[in-house]
Amino acid sequence: MKWCQKWGSNPRPRWRTATDLFNTTPEANDSREEDTRTSHDHRDHGRFSYRRNLPEFKSRNSDTFEKKRYRSRSDKEKSQKEGTERYNRQGKIANLDESVFILELHREPIESCPDRNFIHVFKTNFKLFNPWFHEKACPPHKPWTRSEGIIPGRRAIESNVKETMRKKLYLRKMASWVVSFGIIVALFLASANAQLSATYYDKLCPNALSIIKSEIKKVLSNEPRMGASILRLHFHDCFAQSQLEATCSGVVSCADILIVAARDSVVQLGGPTWTVPLGRRDSTTSNKIDANANIPSPTSTLSNLSSLFQAQGLSTKDMVALSGAHTIGQARCTVIRNRIYNDTDIDSTYVKSPQSNCPSDKSGNRNLSPLEDVSPTVFDNNYYKELTKKKGLLHSDQELFNGGSTDSLVTTYSNDENTFFKDFAAAMVKMGNISPLTGSNGEIRKNCRKAN
Repeated sequence: MKWCQKWGSNPRPRWRTATDLFNTTPEANDSREEDTRTSHDHRDHGRFSYRRNLPEFKSRNSDTFEKKRYRSRSDKEKSQKEGTERYNRQGKIANLDESVFILELHREPIESCPDRNFIHVFKTNFKLFNPWFHEKACPPHKPWTRSEGIIPGRRAIESNVKETMRKKLYLRKMASWVVSFGIIVALFLASANAQLSATYYDKLCPNALSIIKSEIKKVLSNEPRMGASILRLHFHDCFAQSQLEATCSGVVSCADILIVAARDSVVQLGGPTWTVPLGRRDSTTSNKIDANANIPSPTSTLSNLSSLFQAQGLSTKDMVALSGAHTIGQARCTVIRNRIYNDTDIDSTYVKSPQSNCPSDKSGNRNLSPLEDVSPTVFDNNYYKELTKKKGLLHSDQELFNGGSTDSLVTTYSNDENTFFKDFAAAMVKMGNISPLTGSNGEIRKNCRKAN
């Protein structure tokens, strides 16, 4: 860091180097004829460490040498003592725990202060001297001190470093406050993202879960295949909530109704149960095209399937486990016709049943065939068993067991239903936590088919 001091118009100091200026001893002065008029002043004021042995010099308008005179020796000693005490107090007030060392004195102007003749260069063991401090220490067209001649190093060092340390301590406090504030904000944001809770409606709508469960039970008792439809709707994030409006109008979101209904449907059809985090809000937009864009096509390859699931933060294991939802449900002829008439990786005996239901002349397009024909209305692991036998009704299903990286998972689930149930439940929770709207985001839809 560099400080500047305005010098006289033409004076020239009588030392050769900075070492001569700051490190000259009385003995050395006595041995030098040209330094016989040098006054020695060697002190250590408080925390500021420096040595000064300044030769006298000619003032701007006089050929005589100036000296600061005291009335008596006692006055001089008293002044020095008071100065030392003052510097010590100021050092303690500023909490200065760094020493300042004078390194060198340049005799020529530099670019940063072209109108100054001499520049002190200081070095400290802290790094807080930013450009603002240099501008303060060396302002353009303004003397640093009013005195002409040699820089009063003691006072200059003390005043400027004290100011620097005061600002340093202030910045430290500010930094501490900023960090603390950042932590608080981070915790607040984390809590905002963690508002989903299994007990979210315990006080807002205590009967919400029991109402959903009761309605799902009624629906599936009359039409078991609706379980697959509800489960598929979970992927699309849409479901009717009229049953809840009479009890808790405008409280339970469609998104939460759907995810609870999907869980209860699986349980009702013999599958696993899991704890559903609640507290979602509904989107303010609804777009069928966007919803279908994130659902794998029945003709997808394994690579396409993996890419789609990974884009949503779901792993390969999640993908294979969630595909087990096809253990219930049916497919229309328009979806499977190309598979059952053109694909070669399908069991020739198995394919006869869907072919009879879906003629090749493209009639009966709305006819339905079960995705898994062993137990199409029971949630179990027969879906994986059928895949190992080349009996996947959809091309995308059979891709999971077709000599690829997912064959081992399919085999595991086909042999161990409990493992499938556990992984399926975990994947459902994970899928339900994909970018949920919480807090003040989104809305509570009055009609799940459209935004308010």
